[in-house]
Amino acid sequence: MLVRSTGPGSRNAAREIRARKVRQPGLSERTATSPEVVALFSLCMLDMVSSAWLFRQGLATEGNPLLRGAADAGTIEFVLVKLVSFIPGLIAAEWYRHVRPRFTRHLLRCVIAAYLVIYSAGVLAQFF
Repeated sequence: MLVRSTGPGSRNAAREIRARKVRQPGLSERTATSPEVVALFSLCMLDMVSSAWLFRQGLATEGNPLLRGAADAGTIEFVLVKLVSFIPGLIAAEWYRHVRPRFTRHLLRCVIAAYLVIYSAGVLAQFF
């Protein structure tokens, strides 16, 4: 049988308080969306809107073979497929951020950098 002293000055009480603080993030940490997810969402939306506009004007073609069929089908189809391609990943990243915050932050920053490089290369390739 485990006997636990729960008086205000006991060691067990102090350990229990520290354990609660570590396991339970503050309200703002649980509800605020990470800046990395916001930045990646913004990049994806910018890519989606600019791509849809360029496709509609006949100035560009979709470089991603997985999205090419949706782009050829029309603007609404492209937008829906594009949203389905990144929203679940952002939701998963935001959820996992509470499990492994440093890892998720670093991973999202690498994804943002890679997205910028690939997007820039794709846009620049259309002009040269």
